[in-house]
Amino acid sequence: MEKRKRIYRKTLIGIAVINVILIAVCQIVLYRRAIPEQLELHEGEVSRFDFHMPASATMYEGDGESINEGEQVAETMAGGKTVSPVASFNLAKPFSISAGGKQEYTMEVKLFGLISLKQVSVRTVSEQYIIPGGQTVGIYVETDGVLVLGTTGVEDSDGRYVKPAENIIVKGDYITAVDGRSIHYKSQLLNQIAKHKENPMVLTVRRNKQKIKVKVTPVATKNKGDYKCGIWIRDDTQGIGTLTYGTEEGYFGALGHGVSDMDTGELMESVEGSIYKAQVSYVIAGKSGKPGELVGSIDYASKNQLGRITDNTIHGIYGRGNAKFASYCGDKAVPVALKQEVKEGKAVIQSGISGTLEKYEVEIEKVQLSGVGKANMIVRVTDDELLSLTGGIVQGMSGSPILQNGKIVGAVTHVFVNDPTRGYGIFIENMLEHSN
Repeated sequence: MEKRKRIYRKTLIGIAVINVILIAVCQIVLYRRAIPEQLELHEGEVSRFDFHMPASATMYEGDGESINEGEQVAETMAGGKTVSPVASFNLAKPFSISAGGKQEYTMEVKLFGLISLKQVSVRTVSEQYIIPGGQTVGIYVETDGVLVLGTTGVEDSDGRYVKPAENIIVKGDYITAVDGRSIHYKSQLLNQIAKHKENPMVLTVRRNKQKIKVKVTPVATKNKGDYKCGIWIRDDTQGIGTLTYGTEEGYFGALGHGVSDMDTGELMESVEGSIYKAQVSYVIAGKSGKPGELVGSIDYASKNQLGRITDNTIHGIYGRGNAKFASYCGDKAVPVALKQEVKEGKAVIQSGISGTLEKYEVEIEKVQLSGVGKANMIVRVTDDELLSLTGGIVQGMSGSPILQNGKIVGAVTHVFVNDPTRGYGIFIENMLEHSN
């Protein structure tokens, strides 16, 4: 009996220890997520931070910058002489950084002064101005090669069910050449299959950013002169999105997320594309469990082209506008907010879904400084007019700029499927950082 009690006590102690360890690990993960990978500071301005965690931070390598912690000030001066470390401060308390000239620093963050949490890159930058968008645009993206959606079986001329491309070509591949000759369109690949008939052809395939060569042999079907490889393919995509910003130099960013294939879910590797003028025909309002959608019309005539897409990234699409772009985008530039300037509270999103650019009230419910993806902030629509029009955030509104205190702070990216009044947003700083 006593032995059982000892085993029972040891088991309880073991479970308690494991729980404590798990709680500690989870807390460390949360602290890491709360700390950004990079901080930018505006020259000549004071940035204030409040991480509210039991950690310390030490700034290394500096020249010409002062760092304030409460009443304490540490400076690096000494006639251009570099001093390391610059300063240390307590992240359990609010602190501020006053940026001087353009410099770069490394901030080492340690939990309880012992456990390394993260190294943060810190640099000073000049204040930037861009033109907030909100206009609906048509998007046409051409893939770099022919995108493989998957493989399937085909019935050959003898009635057998065969799979000529199975385990040779895989979903997400890009076929870029046949027998060494480049192809860009689905029609080119189909022509090559018809030309080869039942003879093997060597396909150059880009898979995980590496080029490989594979051999596939088409099969003849029951239809005379018809040959197939059993590959589902696509060569371009198109749709409606929202322009996020333009610059005085004519560059633009849109969507706040990349263009992904609807079947593979993978980011489409584009070689080129264009944005066009678009009109919203009607809106399918969002409901819980069923995202809404902007339904519009796009005329892909050259007269409606606004610019060329040069980059498709996880943070948005980017490119250069043409002569028509400036008048379509507008000319009133506003300051760009750094991530630490974005606060929970009232803000607006700018959108042209009603036919004219309007500002609609929203509430920024959460700000996450860490990470560069879609979930930098959570936004809730509070504007009665927008709620009446769309039910909140709908597909096609991705890229709508978010403004707060006269600055552009980010863009809407995704809607919550179960609550169309709420969605994610990306920091404008992150969009601009990955614009080239």
